[in-house]
Amino acid sequence: MRIRSWHLAVVAIIILVGLGCGNGSKGQADGAVASAVEEARVMDGGLAPQFTLKTFDGALLSIEDLRGSPVVLNFWASWCYPCRMEAAVLENAYQRFKSSGVKFVGVAISDSEQGARAFVKEFGVTYPNGLDSDNTIATAYQVFVIPQTIILDREGRVRFAFTGAITEEKVLLEGIRRVL
Repeated sequence: MRIRSWHLAVVAIIILVGLGCGNGSKGQADGAVASAVEEARVMDGGLAPQFTLKTFDGALLSIEDLRGSPVVLNFWASWCYPCRMEAAVLENAYQRFKSSGVKFVGVAISDSEQGARAFVKEFGVTYPNGLDSDNTIATAYQVFVIPQTIILDREGRVRFAFTGAITEEKVLLEGIRRVL
């Protein structure tokens, strides 16, 4: 009986890593598979919902203010293991593309401010991040599973969405190339 319980635990971990973590809202659980690179799921080219986020450094960041630049939005939480797995990939991509004008924004959802701030510090994340304390931004972007990365073009249209941990930089690079 112990062996079966252990096997079930391993399967559950694999599923969580592959699918991402739920944020407590009702919704679908999309697989984090390479074919997701081929299709933007959120509004498929539609104009991204507007929002203003108070970043952890106290600034107000409006998605409208970022218009004219490609934007990588990453929805995450400090307690989400797959989010922790992709943190370095996102930071590396930010460092690589910030001189090209690509903006990165992290949106912590279903989290505490203390936990989210600790995550940013632990992983050395230098792009703007803030807490969506009531999940209104996540709801507007139809984010029901995290991590989720959404890339907007210069006009503010969704061109790429990926659910699950981006552990291979090539997946993120493909999305960024679509908007450069």
